[in-house]
Formats: sequence, structure tokens, C-alpha cells
Amino acid sequence: MEILSTAKNKPPRLLIHGSHFSGKSSIGASAYSTLFMNIEQGLNEIEAQAMPTPATTSEIINQLRWFYKGEHDFKTLVVDSLDWMEAVINSTVLEENNLKTLVDKFAKGHKLAFQEFIKIKDALEAIHRDKNACIIVLCHSVVKEFKDPAGENYDRYGLKLRDAVSELFCEWADMVGFLHPEVEVDKESKKEGGFGKKNKAITSGRRLLSVNQNPAYRAGNRYGINKDIVIQGPSTGWSDIWAAIQEAKTQKGVII
Repeated sequence: MEILSTAKNKPPRLLIHGSHFSGKSSIGASAYSTLFMNIEQGLNEIEAQAMPTPATTSEIINQLRWFYKGEHDFKTLVVDSLDWMEAVINSTVLEENNLKTLVDKFAKGHKLAFQEFIKIKDALEAIHRDKNACIIVLCHSVVKEFKDPAGENYDRYGLKLRDAVSELFCEWADMVGFLHPEVEVDKESKKEGGFGKKNKAITSGRRLLSVNQNPAYRAGNRYGINKDIVIQGPSTGWSDIWAAIQEAKTQKGVII
């Protein structure tokens, strides 16, 4: 039996989720030599290079195949966004299988759509592995109930995807980051307002990429980064993330 070394200096596989207008696409555009899969069509105010918006699952697969086999100099592939990709896949499954809903015929649509996502995840992994490309997958956030087997259920920010698809990509990624503004609670406002008044939330203007497990949101990383990554500006997102990865590797090594 051949024994292989598992630690490799490969580009990261990032999964970043956040609300709309949170700056997810700007992070993708700030990476080196980037090409977008412009599924969401949200790049009108961002200078970037992108493939045509795919309308079917076959077009999505063809774009991934071109990135893998085509002649180009791109080093980063950005999927913008995963939840809009899910909508395209679901629509294709319904049309090609003559289904009215995804739950028809014992949830046949959900099963077929998940099989397509497995193919797409495998294609992204092949691009990452064989082309040595960085993969950045973007997704919108949504508040979901987390069913905690060890205690009471609670709400948290998760990916705006069917649960099985969310788990597939969260398990695959090297980093799952929740992008959000830095928020502080002004408790003095409640004191000044008197009985019945609520605390006010204020923002510092900074954006944070939270990359550690937290009851409030889905996040985590394999690099040993143990604090939020401060995104300094619209054009610095990638360099801020890369600096945090390199610092963690230097100090603690990679956590598998």
C-alpha cells in the first residue's frame, strides 16, 4: 500500500455567505486572475471578467469543462452565486423530467438536483486539484432553525440552499466564512429612552469575515484561524483573507 503525504500547498477552496449587498462579489473580484460564473448577474458595478450567464445545467457544466480544458490564464474561479445556481438546476430538472414540483414522484426532483450538484462539486474539485486554481463559491445567507440534538433548537445564519446541498459544499470547502458588518450594541440609548425602549445596533463601517464555528452563523476553517478576518476595503478582500491564512499556517500549521 502506498502511503501519501496529505499536506499540500494548494490554493484555498472558499465558501463565503452573507446578505445581499454585503460585498461577496467584491471579494471574488479582488482575487488574482479571476473569472466569474456570473449566474446572479450582479457584477454591473464591479470590474471583472465573466462567462455568459448560464440558463441550464448543461451550460453550467460546459463552463466548468471549459475552465478545466480550455486555454486561458485564469487562476481563480468564482461561482456567483450558489443559490442562484440551485435555481437554474431546479428549473432544468423540472423541465427535463416533466415534473411540476421537486417533490413529485417521491421527491424525484430533489434527488436529481442533488446528483447534479455532486457533479458540479466534483468538477470544481478537479479544477482545484489539476489546474491548481483557487475556487471561491459565493452564496446568500438566510436565517434557519438549527436543530440541536444536545439542547434546544435556535436560529442562525446559514446558506440559502437546500440542507443537503449546503452540507455538501460546507464539508468540501477549506473555509466557510460569514461576511457581515461589524455591529455594536448601544446600550446607553436604552437607558436614555427609559422603560420599554430597546438597545440600538450601530455599525463601525468595517466588514468582518467570521470563519469560526458560532451558534449565530455557519462558519469554520481548516487553517487554524481563530479570529474574525477584517476586510479593509472593497478591493482588499482577497489579500486580507490570504494574509490571515498565511499567518495561521506560520503559527500553527494546517488543521485537517
